Amino acid sequence: MVEIKPLYGLTYNRGKIRDFSKVITPPNDVISKDEKDKLEHKSEFNFVNLILPESNGNKYQNSAKIFKEWQDKGILIKDKEKTIYLYSQEYKTNVNTFTRIGFISLIKLEELGKGVLPHEKILEKDLKDRIKLISTTKANFGVPFLL
Repeated sequence: MVEIKPLYGLTYNRGKIRDFSKVITPPNDVISKDEKDKLEHKSEFNFVNLILPESNGNKYQNSAKIFKEWQDKGILIKDKEKTIYLYSQEYKTNVNTFTRIGFISLIKLEELGKGVLPHEKILEKDLKDRIKLISTTKANFGVPFLL
């Protein structure tokens, strides 16, 4: 059986970020250089700065520095209680509108094939990049989809 637990999450401070459309992004693996530039110009606090940091020098250290600065400035705030976060995403195809409902929580890692099975093929380069980003920032900025 899969084990999940609530977590202390960090969220944008609603008192400082009023228009969330200026700070949200698509997943890092679908953002082109042109789109990254457009997202960065929407807000200095756009999430693209964390998930695809500038690569001058050490991009992972850049992300960790930005992440700490945003916390110090109160842009990102830690929730007072452990929580399982519910969310919904609405998207449209040519003819239909769909709503995907899910949640974000901690999950106990299991040996491959026990409880949780792989859901997609991940390129080795991308996997190493995400592991390095998580290791350096001590945070996970992406959410895998699980069924």
